[in-house]
Amino acid sequence: MMKELPSVSIIITTYNHAQYLQDAIHSAMAQTHSPYEVIIIDDGSTDGTEKEVKQYKNVKYIWQENSGLSAARNKGIAKCKGDYVVFLDADDMLYPNALATNLKYFHLHPACGYVSGWYDAMNENKKIIGIYDTPPPQKDHFLYLLKNNYIGMHATVMYNTKVFEHLKYDEKLRACEDHDIYLKIAKKYPVFSHSEKIAAYRFHDHNMSHNIKLMLSNALKMLDKNRDDAFDPRAKMCYLAGKRNYRAYYADIVLGRIKNENPGYKPKTSLYERKLLWTQRPAQLIKYYLQRIVKSTKNIFQKKPFIRGHVNFGDLHRTKPLSRIFGYDRGGPIDRRYIEDFLKENASCIRGNVLEIGDNFYTKAFGGQRVAKSDVLFVNDSNKEATIIGDLSHADHIPDEQFDCIILTQTLHLIYDFDAAIRHCCRILKRSGTLLLTVPGITQIDYGEWHDTWYWSFTGRSLLKLLTTRFNPMDIQVQTHGNVLAATAFLYGLGKDEVNDKLLSEHDPHYPVIIAAKAVKN
Repeated sequence: MMKELPSVSIIITTYNHAQYLQDAIHSAMAQTHSPYEVIIIDDGSTDGTEKEVKQYKNVKYIWQENSGLSAARNKGIAKCKGDYVVFLDADDMLYPNALATNLKYFHLHPACGYVSGWYDAMNENKKIIGIYDTPPPQKDHFLYLLKNNYIGMHATVMYNTKVFEHLKYDEKLRACEDHDIYLKIAKKYPVFSHSEKIAAYRFHDHNMSHNIKLMLSNALKMLDKNRDDAFDPRAKMCYLAGKRNYRAYYADIVLGRIKNENPGYKPKTSLYERKLLWTQRPAQLIKYYLQRIVKSTKNIFQKKPFIRGHVNFGDLHRTKPLSRIFGYDRGGPIDRRYIEDFLKENASCIRGNVLEIGDNFYTKAFGGQRVAKSDVLFVNDSNKEATIIGDLSHADHIPDEQFDCIILTQTLHLIYDFDAAIRHCCRILKRSGTLLLTVPGITQIDYGEWHDTWYWSFTGRSLLKLLTTRFNPMDIQVQTHGNVLAATAFLYGLGKDEVNDKLLSEHDPHYPVIIAAKAVKN
């Protein structure tokens, strides 16, 4: 008689992350080892999360008053029925082999309380921007966890559900509740960690980890509550090292942020964060302030601050960029700021039947309840979100006048026959439908997958000329975004938060980082 396969529950916790939830659900349902159940715990969302979930018949939806992550996970534990359980945050994704891989290691180590793996970092648009592959410990996991949360991403962990018969997430912790449960389990059970990548962590502007005070205060509280009065000397040393490591980690984040503040504007760092720097990085902070004072004084007395031959290039005195992936690894690309400002300005046009290329992230983010139907066009069938397969320059299979809005951001330069692509956009738009288009101006060429199909850059005049071949000139609005600082920072790969926002907003048409256009079919 064939042995019954182990059952796994996937619990997805969410709070106002409806725009990402579809990705999380799809990744849960696409497992090579099918989950026994997928449960959504909605922690009091107000962004249409329930409507997003209701389209999935095989997903169980549970709503609760906003009570925090720990309470949401505890509710999921109470409702799940699997032999094993995985917790997935709504803005993250599992790789298809996630369940099968961790079950493989549970088969080899059946006494374990949990098995954990590794993960990739991705940006808001699901592009991989980093790999987390530090070798995991093979013993003394509790001691390692006291020093450092080596697991990093909660979705890489599969728990034996039996551990939760006696353990629960601490609902008094508003952050670091995952690190806390790892410590509790590693103290009572054997655990195992491997280095196979099984998930992707999404970085975006609303990650809870951006709140330094919340994260650090809860991290220190969490370590304190796991300090046993009967600690042996090794455990005590690891506990003290863990507190130092957490303080140093968040101090370095703040130091990187403060170095990129503009002296003329209100600082982005809080009083709590600056106090942290004074205690953890006093020498670096004093050096930074002295350099800023010297620089300001020089500018006061120097009538010609840019004397020929005496320009101070500073950190930019280099021939290689700071980031080769457009700043995704430094807080997000500068051009995204302009793209999103343009779409926000024209959000009322994103309505009815909307077509977006690649994914429907912007459709959901800026269209909201105005969107009746969302379609995604992709060049091949590798994208599970795609509802239409094909090349936009060979789109004869798409019927005429189908869409009220087409969102085409940073894609036209990858299409060799861009004129045909614009022709098809005009054809498949309904009367009074709107094309919202952005293209690169001053830019690097991708080092990765788009390198071989990166054909064009545009100017405001060239884009206007192109659009007037298909649209009435009176119904076209073209605008450029950027200035010499924005263009330089973008080429070097600086992140959008590393340059003062007021400086980015200054417009100089001679340095277009992107060109944006709105064209209405009449």
